[in-house]
Amino acid sequence: MSDSVIILKNDFFELGLSPDKGCVITHFFSIKESQRIDWLRPVEPSQLKEPIDALNASSFPLFPLSNRIGNNRLEVDGREHLISANIADWPLFNHGHSWLGEWHVKKQTETSATLVFTFPNDSVDTFGWPYSYQAEQVFELNDDGLTVRLKLLNTGSQVMPAGMGIHPYFIYEPNMKVQFHSTGQWFSDEFLIPHTHKTETDAVVNFRRGHLEIGLDNNFTGWDGTALLSWPSHGGQLVINASEIFRNLVLFSPEPPTDDQEQNSAFFCLEPVTHTTNSFNHIDLPDELGGTQMLSSNDFIQGEIQLKPTFN
Repeated sequence: MSDSVIILKNDFFELGLSPDKGCVITHFFSIKESQRIDWLRPVEPSQLKEPIDALNASSFPLFPLSNRIGNNRLEVDGREHLISANIADWPLFNHGHSWLGEWHVKKQTETSATLVFTFPNDSVDTFGWPYSYQAEQVFELNDDGLTVRLKLLNTGSQVMPAGMGIHPYFIYEPNMKVQFHSTGQWFSDEFLIPHTHKTETDAVVNFRRGHLEIGLDNNFTGWDGTALLSWPSHGGQLVINASEIFRNLVLFSPEPPTDDQEQNSAFFCLEPVTHTTNSFNHIDLPDELGGTQMLSSNDFIQGEIQLKPTFN
């Protein structure tokens, strides 16, 4: 894999993309009074040596599903497919293929780029995945911020379960505000496979008030498609708006490092996705609980996610 990076910029923002390395975002920032404000955790392209290094990026794509497949077993329409883990030392298939493979640049301007990932793909193993698909991302900078348009097309002959989303990493600060409205929360086992859904939990209520709970790795259902993030250090806010198809959020908020030298690496993830983890194995799960979409041959799903920075 090369170190090639696409740079998109306008008068207000700059975005970096690495097509050869999972089409990850390497940075998204603006300049305020000669100060660079990073809206996502930045990464140097030189740090993206192996596919797994996408976990160090600003964001990576989720196609053709969000998160994990329980027991590495996919059962759809009475047919069972055995899937293998896609990362060494990980027990379960996770996040799909596109974040590990090479994307093709279909179109590019100074402020926008369209990239495509076709599966099967020579740059990444199939891991036993039985369906063919094409993923597309369109990145566009405008005066308000960044818009990411996602599309997933079933290119095979079988009806397939389909999901997509993005996995952004945000810089964590103590006392920052993370606010969104959802209706429920999934609780998971030790492999992070959801098993129990509850409404009006402490976390659901706290996020409505803007309080970021630490130590979570959960799916939230019934998201209204809007979130607000605020950083006290620079007074900036980021508004996230998502299409109706993204009505689920995955919130990952690990404990921040205690070492003073490592505190600047603290992060959390707020992932707009189309379905709940492992819903592919529960096709009858209703939409309000994070059920998945089924795509016939040549059918597709699409939607967009907007990141809009502002300052107080």
